[in-house]
Amino acid sequence: MVDVWLAVRPGAGDPELVVDAVRRHAPHARLAAVWGGDPHRRPLAPTGARWADLGLEEPHGLGWERLLVASGGARTALAKAWRALATVGVRGPTVVLSVGDVVVDGDVTSLVPSHGLAIARRQPLPPIDDGRAPTAADIARLGSVGVGAVAISGGDEGAALAATLADALTLAAPDATPGAAIAPAVGGASVLPGAAFVGDPPSPAPVVIDTSVLDRSEPWHVYGDLPARHPLSADGPLASAEAREHDQWAGADECPCLPGGLAVDDAIVALVRTAVGRWRREGATLPPEPWSDATAFRRWLEAPANRWGPDLGRYWVQWHTLRPDLRVVFPAPEGRDFRQFRAWAEARWWADGESSLLRTGAGTMRPPWLDVGRAPGVNLVGYLGYDKSIGDVARRVGASLDAASVPHAALDYHRSGSPRTLDPPPTTDELRYDTNLCIINADQIPNLVADHGAAMLPGRRTIGYWFWELEQVPESFRGAIETVDEIWAGSDFVADAFRAVTDRPVRTVPIPLPEPHVPPITRADLGLPDDRFVFLVTFDYLSVAERKNPIGVIEAFRRAVPAVSDDGPLLVVKSLNAHLRPHQAERTALAAAGRDDIWLVDRHATRDEQLALTGVADALVSLHRSEGLGLHLMEAMWLGTPTIATRYSGNMSFCTDENCALVDAGRTLVVGGDGYLPPGAVWADPDLDQAADAMRRMLTDAAWRGSLVEAGRATMASQPSLAA
Repeated sequence: MVDVWLAVRPGAGDPELVVDAVRRHAPHARLAAVWGGDPHRRPLAPTGARWADLGLEEPHGLGWERLLVASGGARTALAKAWRALATVGVRGPTVVLSVGDVVVDGDVTSLVPSHGLAIARRQPLPPIDDGRAPTAADIARLGSVGVGAVAISGGDEGAALAATLADALTLAAPDATPGAAIAPAVGGASVLPGAAFVGDPPSPAPVVIDTSVLDRSEPWHVYGDLPARHPLSADGPLASAEAREHDQWAGADECPCLPGGLAVDDAIVALVRTAVGRWRREGATLPPEPWSDATAFRRWLEAPANRWGPDLGRYWVQWHTLRPDLRVVFPAPEGRDFRQFRAWAEARWWADGESSLLRTGAGTMRPPWLDVGRAPGVNLVGYLGYDKSIGDVARRVGASLDAASVPHAALDYHRSGSPRTLDPPPTTDELRYDTNLCIINADQIPNLVADHGAAMLPGRRTIGYWFWELEQVPESFRGAIETVDEIWAGSDFVADAFRAVTDRPVRTVPIPLPEPHVPPITRADLGLPDDRFVFLVTFDYLSVAERKNPIGVIEAFRRAVPAVSDDGPLLVVKSLNAHLRPHQAERTALAAAGRDDIWLVDRHATRDEQLALTGVADALVSLHRSEGLGLHLMEAMWLGTPTIATRYSGNMSFCTDENCALVDAGRTLVVGGDGYLPPGAVWADPDLDQAADAMRRMLTDAAWRGSLVEAGRATMASQPSLAA
C-alpha cells in the first residue's frame, strides 16, 4: 500500500479535489496531510486524511512560524511533511504532493521508485541564451527540480531521505524557493516517471503535472516576463490535462495575518528573513514566534532601530529601505527629515494607499516646449506622430481645427511605446495660444505636467479630451481632473463617468470620422483566400487584451463553427505588440490551439493595410468588455463590413440594432486590467452563445448582412462635418 501525503497551504489549490483525483486512480492509498499556513486558521483535514503535523516540533530551533513568515507557505508545508515522515517513520512507498503546485491525472502509486527518491527535473537549458524562459536566472531562482510531486521508497532509507529534505527546506537561505532549497539535497535522485513539467518539451500523457512555474491566476503564464521556450499551447495533451483539472491548483496563496489582523506584509517578511539569515550565519537571536507569542512579536516590530533613535521602530525603518520613493522624499530620516517621515508613518494607513509619493520626473523630456504667447487659439497636444488610436483622434481634431479656421499649434507628445506613424502632421515646440486642448488620457496627465507643465499651464485654459473604458473613474485620476479646467469626451459613456466624480464642466464632443480612402489592396495582397468567409477581430495588446476580449471571440467562433473544414469560415485575429505582452499572447494561442481555421497574425500594419484588412473582411467582431468609443467599428461601417459588437459602452453612441449585430452582456468585475484598469470596477461580460448565433447568421443570411451594411454607412454619413 502506498502513502500519499498532501502539503497544504491557504488559498493555493483545493486539497479536496486533489484527494478526489488520488482516490479515483488509487482508491486504496493511505492519506495524510500537513498544514503550512497560519496556525490559528488550520481547517478540517481533507476528507479521508488526517493532520500529521499536530504537535510536530521543529528540531533546529527556527520554529515553524518564523519559517512561514520568512519562506512562505509552500516551503513551510513541505518542510513539515518531510519532518513528519522522518519523525513517524516511512511505513512504505510514499508520494508527497504539494497542493497548489501539482495536478493529479493518473495513478500516483505508479510513481514510487524501487529504492531511493524520484523527483521531477526541469529540462536542461540550451547552450546559447535564446531570449526565452527559463533562463539561467530562472533556474537559479526556482531550482532545477520541482516540488509538486516527490516519490520515496520505504524503510530506513526513506526516513533518512525525508530528514535530509526537511533539513534542506528548513535551513536554506530564507528567500530560497522550495525547488532551489532542495536541489542540492537530491542530486542523485532519479527522474519521476509519469511526471510532466510545465515549460519542458511536449510529453506523453502524464500521471502528475508539476505546475509550480505557472501563475495560478493566469494558468497560461509560464515563468517570468519572457515568452516560454515550451509554452502550453505547444503541448495539446498537457494543456488539456491542465485545463481539465485546473481547479486542483487554482487560487493564489493567501497572505497570513497576525493575531489582531496585522497582515504579514513585505516589511515584516524582510525583517524576519534578515533575522533568520543572521541566525543561520552567526547564531544571532531570533525574533519571537509571530503567532504563539504575538504580543512579544509586535513589540519586536515596534522596537527602535539602533541608528534612528527611540521614536521610530524597525518596521518603519524597513519600509524606508524597501521603497525608493520614500528614500527620495525623506533622504535623511535619522536627521533633518525625521519629523516628516514620522508624520508619514503615522498617516500611512489612511493617506498613502498604493500610489507613489513622487511624480514622474522630466528626465526624458525632448525637446522643451517654449511659452511664446497667449493669442486666441488652441495648443493641440497629443500623440500626433504615433500610430495609435488616440493619436488618430488628435490628428482628426487637428483636421477639424483646420476646417473651421481655428488658429492652432500642434505639439507632439513623445511618451508612447507605439510605432511612429508614416505620415505625421507638421508640429511645433511653441505654445502660442491661450487654450490647451490635451488629447492625452487622464492617467498620463501627471507625466505631461511633469514634462511640460511649467511652460504649458500658467495663464491658459486647459481642456482634457479623454477616453476611458469603465463606468467608474479611479481615484488615481483625481490629480488629472484637478489639473484641467474642462473635460471633453468622445461619447456619452465616457462623459457620464467623469460627471459622476467632478463639478468641472464635462462635455460630449464626438469627433466625426470621415469616409476613409483605402488604396486598392486585395485579399491576396494580405495573404487571405478569396473563397472563404473571413471574420476579423483586431486589437493592440497594449490596449488591455482582456478588455478587447479576443478570447471571447475565439470561443464564440468555436461554438459557431464546431468543426474545421477546408472551405469553411476563417477567424483572423489581427494583433499588435504581442512581443510586449508574451503571456497574454500565449493565452490567445492556447485558446486557438488545434484550430487551423483560426489565424493569429501579429505585426505592425500600415494605416492603409489595416483599413484594407477591415474592408476585405466579411464581418468585424468586437466582443469588447468596454470601449471608450470604438473607432474600428466606425471604420468598418464606412467600409461596408458588417459588424458584431457588445451592447455596452462608448460604441452605443452610434451602434443600433439596425446597423450592427449587438450582443447582450451581463456585468462582471474587472480582472486582467494590466495595472491600468482598476480591479473591483465593472465591465461587460458578453453572451458568447448569442455572439455565436450572430456569427452563424452572418454566414447564411446575405440579405441581413446587406441591411447592416446599408444602415451602417447611413449612420456614418449622417455625422456632422469636421468644421462643424
